[in-house]
Amino acid sequence: VMQVIKVLLIENNRIEARQTQQWLGEAKGGFFEITWVEQLKLGLERVAAGGIDIVLLDLNLPDSQGLETFVKLHDQEPDIPIVVLTGECDEAMGPLAVEKGAQDYLIKGQTDSASLAHVLHYSLGRQRAHLEQLATERRHRQAEMAREVQLRMLPQFRPEVPGYDFRDYYKAAGHVGGDYFSYWKLPDQRIAISIADVCGKGISAALTMAELCSGVRHC
Repeated sequence: VMQVIKVLLIENNRIEARQTQQWLGEAKGGFFEITWVEQLKLGLERVAAGGIDIVLLDLNLPDSQGLETFVKLHDQEPDIPIVVLTGECDEAMGPLAVEKGAQDYLIKGQTDSASLAHVLHYSLGRQRAHLEQLATERRHRQAEMAREVQLRMLPQFRPEVPGYDFRDYYKAAGHVGGDYFSYWKLPDQRIAISIADVCGKGISAALTMAELCSGVRHC
């Protein structure tokens, strides 16, 4: 199945816009569905409506000029990859845009169908890999927070009872799990010990364990 890549082209030069559309129509390795607008304002509205995979952005538009054009779009839609288009006279703006978060840049007059398609595929893949990495890091932080919360529910002391020596050890198979134990001081210097093993692993088991901990404490 041929991949469909939805491209938003923000370019006010109609001749260059038609050339870009023609190149993408001839490109191999994927089908490009192109939406073309001539102003940044219209581009911002189209991206906000959703359904765009990648943006080809001319920095010099009727309603925005220079690097600020990229910054406005990137600030609104930081998760959408942007490839900047520059002229030969302002090609130094390309690397500056990349430093600020653009995936790549192309110099008008120095590209063709194959190179344009390659840059779009590469930029889209790199952005997706970056977002997957951020999601993985976010899940890791959430799991670490859940682990810290779970450990705080476990005993912070061991009972001191003449004639007895208490030892305990806890380690979840993953970041969090469903194992649970605790010591409870009762009247008349008695000690109660509760031990439980929730079926399953991960966050759902840990949530059940937290509910169990609260219930045992209440009883």
